[in-house]
Amino acid sequence: MKGDEMKKKRLPRVKTVDDLAQVEKNEKDYEGAIIPIDPELAQAIINKLEQR
Repeated sequence: MKGDEMKKKRLPRVKTVDDLAQVEKNEKDYEGAIIPIDPELAQAIINKLEQR
């Protein structure tokens, strides 16, 4: 049973800003979950942050 408790749920890959907004909107549902982000979306986010 302990192994199941330690296992985090893995979500479908976040591919768009809308998907990311949905995760943020339902933050409590995703708490402790692994949220894979599409590499292109991740790079776009990093680029935007670097511009600030």
